[in-house]
Amino acid sequence: MLNLRTMYRLRRLINVMLPVLATQLAIIGMNFFDATMSGHAGAEQLAGSSIGGSLMMPIIASSTGILMAATPIIAHLIGKNEKDGIATVIHSGLILSIIIELILLLAYFFFIDDILAILTLEPDVYYIAKYYMLALIIGLSGGLLTFPLRSLTDTVAGTAVSMKIYLLALPINAFLNYCFIYGNFGAPKLGGIGAGVATAITYYILLFIFIAIIINNPQFKNLALFNFKFSLKSIKEYLGIGIPNYIAAHQAAMSFSSVLYMLPLSFSLALTIIIGIEVGAKRYLEAKKYAYLGLIVSFLCVLSIVGLVFYFRDYIALLYAADI
Repeated sequence: MLNLRTMYRLRRLINVMLPVLATQLAIIGMNFFDATMSGHAGAEQLAGSSIGGSLMMPIIASSTGILMAATPIIAHLIGKNEKDGIATVIHSGLILSIIIELILLLAYFFFIDDILAILTLEPDVYYIAKYYMLALIIGLSGGLLTFPLRSLTDTVAGTAVSMKIYLLALPINAFLNYCFIYGNFGAPKLGGIGAGVATAITYYILLFIFIAIIINNPQFKNLALFNFKFSLKSIKEYLGIGIPNYIAAHQAAMSFSSVLYMLPLSFSLALTIIIGIEVGAKRYLEAKKYAYLGLIVSFLCVLSIVGLVFYFRDYIALLYAADI
């Protein structure tokens, strides 16, 4: 039977987790809309955007996995009451985002044709996949810059802030898909490539919203965020935490399975914030108890998800195209 202290921990975990879950579902929802809306534009459009998305998912997972390291680092600083170091973490993350984007662009222009040639695609599918990926990589520059800012808002202002921003972005992305995939409201009809264009634009809208909130929210005023601070030590922290995070998670970043993965992932992100604060405050026993609690709840969620997917597998397939 759960005691009062365990119930408090569970409530705290859920209060942090639910906005994170909504945020993660909104993020993956953009990829979900890309696949489903492209599918109704034609089989070639679905094939091209799906192949492009499949190739991009490990790239997005690895890049964002590295940058998500900002969350435990900032939470730890808050727990230690060392908020002066937060600006360095954010600025180092932004620099790292730019470096990652440049690497991705160079890799795309040098290797994309060779990679797609290995797949022996039909010419139309080849073309759609190639330029869908280009649109996503260009847009990802905005997405990568957003991640350190999201970590900042999650830990300082609360996870509900990111939730509201990403929930706002989801219908924006769906509308832009409607415009660029099917050629509505004066937009060019780009098919599957239009899904990538829509997502790219949405990434930049998110970036500007986060910047506007951080500039105008008084909770960020005393963090000296506009005094540029950068350190190689902070970059090493990102890589030391983020690369193992990517290795553990990248296999789950595929289309519909990604939607299901968001529930245990959201528990993990919520735990990252709470445990980071507890460890920073040197409350190690509390941090350990939160870790055990989170693992148990996540495991129960996964068991439930497996059962639901098995039972509804035929209906899930119909989401992507009517002729499956």
